[in-house]
Amino acid sequence: MGDWKNRFSTLGLGRALFGGVLAFMALDNFRDLEGSIGWSCRKAV
Repeated sequence: MGDWKNRFSTLGLGRALFGGVLAFMALDNFRDLEGSIGWSCRKAV
């Protein structure tokens, strides 16, 4: 029974880390929004 709890907690930790990385990447993109707008204007996107 302890093995099941260990795997579940490891899975939860992995999901939390993955979610944290995605959240950091999203916030980083929003912080540099002006640069992204300038880049898209230069590339005519």
